[in-house]
Amino acid sequence: KVKKLRYMDGRMAAEVVTVVSIEDGVAIVQINNPPVNAFNIHVHEGCMQALKQCYENDQVIGCVIIGVGNYFVAGADIVEINALIDGREAVTENYLRNGHRLYNMVEQGTKPCVAAINGICFGGGCELAMCCSHRVASNSAKLGLPEMQLGLIPGLGGTQRCPRLIGFEQAAKFILSSKILKTEEANVCGLIDDIANDEQD
Repeated sequence: KVKKLRYMDGRMAAEVVTVVSIEDGVAIVQINNPPVNAFNIHVHEGCMQALKQCYENDQVIGCVIIGVGNYFVAGADIVEINALIDGREAVTENYLRNGHRLYNMVEQGTKPCVAAINGICFGGGCELAMCCSHRVASNSAKLGLPEMQLGLIPGLGGTQRCPRLIGFEQAAKFILSSKILKTEEANVCGLIDDIANDEQD
């Protein structure tokens, strides 16, 4: 049984991230944290709970991570961003610790995970996609690591994983400029692997 963690608006972590279906061995893990699917420690916990279910289910051979609506993950919740900027160590430490636990769980998990990027994929969302075995994006997707605009760096492994995917030179330009890449650009540089022709693909 999944341990339930109460979310800040009264919902449970298990309600903002759910395994919505398992078909032909593929589990769909859906992030639903309106309005923009922002990451916070509760969403991190929900993702880890959902992935644990999938990893322990013998009927599951792989996972697809997707966000509801026009957002994969739009980055960190404003509460976490303000904590980082203000230097509130306890909040920052919890956010980063949980984030690293989740991303390592995706990257080193016993079953492959695919990021199905259906729209905005910024900051921690982009870093999550980098952890996945494969990245597929819709034509309307936009990917970026805009942390430098706030005087921050991608703090959940993006500075290491991005160069592995697209090379040091391209990664340095991408991170330092906070450039937002459209789907075709991301595909050309190697940040994503495939393009879905429409949202249903």
